[in-house]
This record gives sequence, structure tokens and C-alpha cells, in this order.
Amino acid sequence: MAEAAGVLYAAEHLVEGGIALAKGIYDPTLPLKATITPIIDIDLPRVHHSVSEVKGRAYVFGGKTDGDEVSAFIE
Repeated sequence: MAEAAGVLYAAEHLVEGGIALAKGIYDPTLPLKATITPIIDIDLPRVHHSVSEVKGRAYVFGGKTDGDEVSAFIE
């Protein structure tokens, strides 16, 4: 019984993946258009951070500073 459930689970995910692939081919979101400009008023250089855009404004979260310290700033 467990083997049959495993096979059905794998088949379900295979079908879902095929549907997602077909949607990506027939309804693409590419090409994405973006304008990239430097943000000059952030004083803290960082790596491994996240950037989110909300209503035309960029928000930078976390990351590490030059001294390899974790940054808790949100700018």
C-alpha cells in the first residue's frame, strides 16, 4: 500500500511539473524590463543582502558588512 501511495505522489508531482513547464512556455513573463541605478545614500557596504521593491522604492535587508559582521539595518 505504501509503495502505491509513493508512486501516486511521484506521478502527481510529475504532472504538476509538466503543467508548470507548459505554462512557462506558452505564457512567459520574459522579457523583464528594469532600470538599474546606483543607490548613493546608503553608507554601509554589504554582501549577502536582500533587496525588495515595493511601489517603486527599493528596500535593502540584512547582509554582512566589510568586517564580516551581520548587519541588522534596513535601508
